[in-house]
Amino acid sequence: MSFFCFKVRETGARTSTEEILKYSKLFQDEITLDTLQHQHLVALCKLLELQTIGTNAFLRFQLRMALRRIEADDKVCIGWALKNKHQETKIGQCYSIL
Repeated sequence: MSFFCFKVRETGARTSTEEILKYSKLFQDEITLDTLQHQHLVALCKLLELQTIGTNAFLRFQLRMALRRIEADDKVCIGWALKNKHQETKIGQCYSIL
């Protein structure tokens, strides 16, 4: 795990989908959000174009709701793509809509 984090953070090397899936299971959105400081919560809110003013609890709530929406959108896009023959084209089209 430490090698994976070093590789991504320090070298900026690309990782495979398998590596991301392997290590993403170790992180839970809820636990990760609960340990972030205010400045990091604000930065994430800016990234997702959410309101940046409020208590840490409010910012975490907004981020949790945004993550749920993103997850739901991802599931819809994947389901839509699986129903069609040209998966890569359809996934690209779906993500361009979002």
